[in-house]
Parts: sequence; C-alpha cells; structure tokens
Amino acid sequence: VGQVPPAELASRFWAHGMEVLGITAGIAVYFVGLLAGSGGIGEEVERGSAAFLLTRPRSRGYFVWSFWLTGSLQVLAFTLTAMLSSYLVLFYYIRRPGPWGFLLLAPVLTITGLLGIGLVYLLTTASRRTKNGVAGGVAFTVLYLVLGYVTYVLHNRHSIGFHLPT
Repeated sequence: VGQVPPAELASRFWAHGMEVLGITAGIAVYFVGLLAGSGGIGEEVERGSAAFLLTRPRSRGYFVWSFWLTGSLQVLAFTLTAMLSSYLVLFYYIRRPGPWGFLLLAPVLTITGLLGIGLVYLLTTASRRTKNGVAGGVAFTVLYLVLGYVTYVLHNRHSIGFHLPT
C-alpha cells in the first residue's frame, strides 16, 4: 500500500479480486437466499397463521409473492453491499479504478440468491416445515457440489486425447 502499481499489474489484481469475489460472494449470497426463503410462507404454515392469513380478503398469490418480493429485496441489498464493499477494498489496495466488468457480477450473484429462495420455498412447501426446507436446500447444494467435483475429477483423470497428424 502506498505506491500505485503499473496498469498491467493493476489489471491482474482486479481480475484476481473479481474471481475471489465471484466465489466467496456467490456462496454467501446463495446462503442468504436460503435464509431469506426460510422466512417466507413456510414460516406462516408452520406457525399455523397461514390459515388465518388466507381468510383475509387477499388472494393466496398476494401472500406468496409479497414474501418472495421481500426475500428478493433482501438478497439484492446483500448483493449490492457485497459488491460495493469489495470494490472499495480493491480500490483502496490497488489505487486504480476497476473495470466495468466488475458490475456484471451483480446480476449473476442476485440470480444465485433468487435460486436459493426458490429452492427453499419449494422444499418448505413440500415438507410443511421451515427447518426441513433450509436443511433440504443445504443438502441439495452439498450433493450438487460433490457430484460436480466427482464429475470434474473423473473427466480430467480419464480424458482421452486424439492427436491428428498434420
């Protein structure tokens, strides 16, 4: 800290910082999406207040979409906070403004969080308990990552290369 690095070195720092942000913030936003999804309609079903809510002069879709919108806004706020804080930290250390491609991570991270919300909503509705929805979401995620890793390792270990004569 103190000296301004050359432009080529600064672009490498920004690229590495964006990779780290994409991985860590992606995982964090996904789990925030899981937690935001647990506060939705499944919580009302578990407490027994869903029957009361559905007797009000509002449609069922109103309650489902209002809970979903609330969770989505929470995920969006967390994503923007993660992006802004990461940008400020990288700018402080590198002392040069970053590329605009940095902003393209925000929609990807937001969609990741929305997938977490949708997964927990689905599992909570199916199991009728919030805890089962979150546990199922975490179990699904771990299983997906393990299968992806095993597939990657098997693909790289048993890859066959063809060498065509030139």
